[in-house]
Amino acid sequence: MERTKWIIWQHSDEAYVPGIRGVVDFNVFQGNFAALQALRVPGAVEPPQPKSARAAKPQPAAKAPKR
Repeated sequence: MERTKWIIWQHSDEAYVPGIRGVVDFNVFQGNFAALQALRVPGAVEPPQPKSARAAKPQPAAKAPKR
């Protein structure tokens, strides 16, 4: 197929990548990183953090008023 007629080509659905256990899809994208980013579906909203992670920082002790 001519290069002008495709953007993403699935070369294989059973490729091996060092550092990844098992098989992966082997796809070719015809474009730069910015063009790839423009195609992505926006991600979900960040999940709320557990209460322990968002606990308020301890406040410094109040100074006694001067007399």
